[in-house]
Amino acid sequence: MPQPMPPPQPAKGIGLIGWLIFLAIGVAVLGYSLGWFELKKDPITSKTQVVTHMEKFKADKDAFLKTSGEYLNKGKDKLAGLLKKKEEKPADKTTIEKEIAEVQAQLDKLKASLKSAEDAADEASLNKAKEGLNDSVKKLLDK
Repeated sequence: MPQPMPPPQPAKGIGLIGWLIFLAIGVAVLGYSLGWFELKKDPITSKTQVVTHMEKFKADKDAFLKTSGEYLNKGKDKLAGLLKKKEEKPADKTTIEKEIAEVQAQLDKLKASLKSAEDAADEASLNKAKEGLNDSVKKLLDK
């Protein structure tokens, strides 16, 4: 006697298309709330138009680049201080080397974030670059 077929497994997650739609909606909401574009109705034709404000986007991009550059300089200063401290206190060498490695890793993340932000041409790529400047980087460099 043949075995009954097991029920099909439910789909896992929302899939690639679902994530892309979710990302597009998120970028649209963010861009609208930050004033990167707006919806206007033409009084003559009654058609809705999307008006982009590239100067607002450029101002946001420049502000992000400035902030990232400041954190990069703070990180470089901290790294230089740690290297000097390592030379002065050889007994704490392993602890200081761990801290140096952490700061160097955060600086590498920040440099990559800064590079992708400089190359950003739209909101989505700028938002992706901003992800590189997360709270952990800020906390590490603000110490």
